[in-house]
Amino acid sequence: MTDSDTTNEPRQSIMMNVHGAHAKEKFSYRLTNNAMLKSEMNLVDKKILAKSILAWQQKPYVVCKGAAICISVFDSQKAEISENDAAKIVLYEYIESLISKINFDISAYKSITVPYTVAYLSYMVSNSDKSLDFNQILENPSVLNQLDPIVKFISNDIHKFISTPKEGYEYLAQWHKHEECWNAVKALLIDVVIPDSFYVG
Repeated sequence: MTDSDTTNEPRQSIMMNVHGAHAKEKFSYRLTNNAMLKSEMNLVDKKILAKSILAWQQKPYVVCKGAAICISVFDSQKAEISENDAAKIVLYEYIESLISKINFDISAYKSITVPYTVAYLSYMVSNSDKSLDFNQILENPSVLNQLDPIVKFISNDIHKFISTPKEGYEYLAQWHKHEECWNAVKALLIDVVIPDSFYVG
């Protein structure tokens, strides 16, 4: 997978810069109307949608296999588009934007670090037995700024791990495409906590 997503070419997406922006302004209809939501979501770049959803499903190794495979796996799920999916795009692009600004050198591994960081956040949520408040993210994406130190900490540890040579793999990019890599990342047990304010209830 390349970093072609990070070029300056125009693209259709719910969020181009999450910091201080409002996701719902990117929709021309109310998200509470399912039919209208689908209409708006159909305008989103399929690659961005697939990456965001699969990363949150804790399948970063699939995202790392490239756009074609990522979209194919996403389509095979035949899942209904939901409002939460829009929030997942916002979350993915927030993390992508933030990681782009971090000082450590991730030029060769940004497209790997982002989905693995998103997946790790999802992993933390699933282990909490709570539900992330996706509606809050859509209503006011700027709340994600509160996650800055957490995302920086997680992405730093993940970047160190995925950029370390792996025995049996001549090219690290191949290692990142295997579920074994994701299982190893989960075993890192990164010591951070998502604030309770991000959960429902």
